[in-house]
Amino acid sequence: SVMVDFECYHKGEDIEVFFTNANPQHGDWVAIYRANANPNNLHESRMWLYTCGTQRCSGAEDTGALVFGAGSPNESAQDVWPLEPGNYRVFLIREGNSPYEAYAESGVFSVKPTGQSCFPTPPPTRPPTRVPTPRPTRPPTPLPTRAPTRPPTRAPTPPPTRPPTRPPTRAPTPAPTPDPCDDSIFVEQSCHDFDEQIIFDFGICHPERGDFVGIYDAGVGPNNLGEPLMWLYACGTQHCTFLTGENELVFGDERPDETNLIAWPLPPGDYRAFLLREGRFPYEPLAVTMKFSVLGRGNSCDGSTDDYAATDSNGGFSPAVSSDSGCYMFEQSISVEFLNPGPLEFDWIGVYRSENFDVDNPGRARLWLYACGNQHCSRTVDAGNVMFGPNYPVESGRSAWPLEPGYYIVVLLRGRNEVRHVGNEFTVMDPYEQCFGNSLPQPVAAPIYAPTFNRPVQPPASDPVYVPHYSPVFVPVHVAPSRVPGSGAGRPDVQTDKFCYTVGETVATVFTNPDPKDIDWVGIYDAHIENYEIQNPLMWLWLCGDQFECTGEVPYGTLYFGAGAPEESASLSWPLPPGEYAVLLVTGDNNTPYYVKSFGNDFTVAEYC
Repeated sequence: SVMVDFECYHKGEDIEVFFTNANPQHGDWVAIYRANANPNNLHESRMWLYTCGTQRCSGAEDTGALVFGAGSPNESAQDVWPLEPGNYRVFLIREGNSPYEAYAESGVFSVKPTGQSCFPTPPPTRPPTRVPTPRPTRPPTPLPTRAPTRPPTRAPTPPPTRPPTRPPTRAPTPAPTPDPCDDSIFVEQSCHDFDEQIIFDFGICHPERGDFVGIYDAGVGPNNLGEPLMWLYACGTQHCTFLTGENELVFGDERPDETNLIAWPLPPGDYRAFLLREGRFPYEPLAVTMKFSVLGRGNSCDGSTDDYAATDSNGGFSPAVSSDSGCYMFEQSISVEFLNPGPLEFDWIGVYRSENFDVDNPGRARLWLYACGNQHCSRTVDAGNVMFGPNYPVESGRSAWPLEPGYYIVVLLRGRNEVRHVGNEFTVMDPYEQCFGNSLPQPVAAPIYAPTFNRPVQPPASDPVYVPHYSPVFVPVHVAPSRVPGSGAGRPDVQTDKFCYTVGETVATVFTNPDPKDIDWVGIYDAHIENYEIQNPLMWLWLCGDQFECTGEVPYGTLYFGAGAPEESASLSWPLPPGEYAVLLVTGDNNTPYYVKSFGNDFTVAEYC
């Protein structure tokens, strides 16, 4: 099934689509067509997204929610956002040759022109006695929610906007007495074992769409709340949008996904959860829990310990790192678990090609994340896991997600060159190939424990991927393409359409640029680019398409490097000679410093691919 959240939208208003897919496959997609389109004979859509959330991901999703709207992800096809006024339907389609045949369709919905309301004769202020359902009710629960008592639809007569005084459902009290209701949130336990689920109960006196619960370090004060470590909307997921006044939220290793700055599980430490309302940033809390703790792996809240890992000669845990599988299908997320005794800030996990990894000179990783979960955090973590995958956090190094098919290893590192432990080898399969046999991670010839005694600790590097220190890479703080608190844009990104090109073949670069400026550009560099070489691209183009004439702020698009116009020459002229290259999204010109908005993927130019 597939459905939209309303029957009428104003032009430019986000359209949320909920779907359930009983037999999901890679390549299933959701598309918007005119209402009179024939579901058995569909050609190019107005807009579309794969069920996994973008136009470039690959995954089989059995249920979910997609948002068509401004910013990332790019849903363009015949039209670009916003949809023009008219009547439309949404179809769930399986990838194949055109014409397509839909196997689920929504009802008809309309988009109204600017200045025209979805409501028939709206008065200046809507009285509470208007028609029972001024807008269609939301679908009962498009995503599974944990609370069994949550009402399946909105209240029978919700006013479309909150009246200026008390809600009409509150008993009339003409005297201006104080509101006896207090927002509240409680954590069920003050102590949690490592990876144990954490349950919160809350109540909101006057709930609004966008209320959410975020987990923060215990030392974060209520007057300066930035981005949470993890979060869920009050209605139970990071995708739902219906009002919820009270609920029980469960953070754990199963659905829903609560990932934000870090992924589950929470590393050992002390935390607080805040009940928040999206809008003004930093956030202002409605309520806060008491402090709660998460213990390290091997410790227990009842005082017992277990033998989680072998100890070294000094009686402490040895460093260790391992992926959760020895084989992954193309674009499948990779979870890496680690032990990191004696942790320092900026300890990190790298993914390398196994065939040319040098333990004495590891160099730049294909993908990497700090042990605290992304490329910008700086906390010490002695045990946990990090997730490499299609959504936030950005893990780009020499390559960008997804990893090319081949053989890789995971490595726990410190500073630039200190290898703490070399983990297992794993395989990434070719697209549409399956993993067979034993997929448990297999160790390399022998585990390598890098000696740490009498070794001076190198000062923490600003970034293992050599991001320019004078300007941070712009990274969002929420998972795309969800509706997220306080965020309407995705992350900057640039990718080539292939990993290998023959000499003279056109190179297409696809970019997303949610904070566009007219000095943004895409450059092609040698694959071993360093900071100081950013101002010397081999070839480049403004995002609007050439080096000379165009101007404008471009949020997304595709640029073509090839023979003929436009001219892209810089240090080199077309064609690119055989070699390894990288594509970068950069901002800056002769009057402003250059800095990198997104490190894209590496690619190869060869006589034969």
